Amino acid sequence: MKEPCFKAYIFYNQPMSLVNRPRILIPLAAYNTLLPPKYGVNQSYVRAITNNGGEAVCVIRPDAEQMLGLLPFMRGIFIVGGHDIDPEYYGEKSNAHLQNIDRERDQVELTLVHLAVKNHIPFLGICRGMQIMNVAMGGSLYQDIRSEMPGAIEHRYNKDAGGKDLSRSFLAHDVSIKSGTLLYKLIECDKIAVNSLHHQGVKTPGKGLISSAFAPDGLIEAVELPEHPFALGVEWHPEELPDEASQKIFSAFIRAAIG
Repeated sequence: MKEPCFKAYIFYNQPMSLVNRPRILIPLAAYNTLLPPKYGVNQSYVRAITNNGGEAVCVIRPDAEQMLGLLPFMRGIFIVGGHDIDPEYYGEKSNAHLQNIDRERDQVELTLVHLAVKNHIPFLGICRGMQIMNVAMGGSLYQDIRSEMPGAIEHRYNKDAGGKDLSRSFLAHDVSIKSGTLLYKLIECDKIAVNSLHHQGVKTPGKGLISSAFAPDGLIEAVELPEHPFALGVEWHPEELPDEASQKIFSAFIRAAIG
């Protein structure tokens, strides 16, 4: 089969002769406010894939034709965290709390979710990735949890009370996991402590999605798509956490990608 033409960076942590691990596609974020503008991804996302048996294929904004040519060579799709999603995609107007909208990234990732669902490709979404998953399935978001959700706790734990940066592994609150869900089955626990680095969240779940974890204030912290090989979104950042529950998420994703 002829290799497709696409722009990508492939990160391997094994010698090329040993690379028989499932390729996981990660669409790159753009950092347009930097000089010069850059594309990139946090190393923790790549390590989470490679340390659990996969190979990360980080792709620069493929168009629809390139994506269709690329997907036959991929075994999974990983949509990572980042900035806010344009509310136009879920039928709302922007409010004053939105930050750093990137419609090109939105469109690429929404298309990838649609293709993953249609073609039964395992996929994992983290933070923004979970939100993209929800919007792709017809759901809506809180554009800003603090101002829109009555009784909400703090969900953006990136600074302490004195304004000092917190570690991305800082455990902010517990999440309760619903029994019988994919997340419950792979973690084998009904409550875990998580980090929290977001100000948007799921308001209305998308069609076909079930909510599988909840914050103490009732905010949905995980969604999944039953009857799919592996379709899971979590609102926290397990790639930053060393605990067993976090590693189980990635190892289960890679096992699903292997098939």
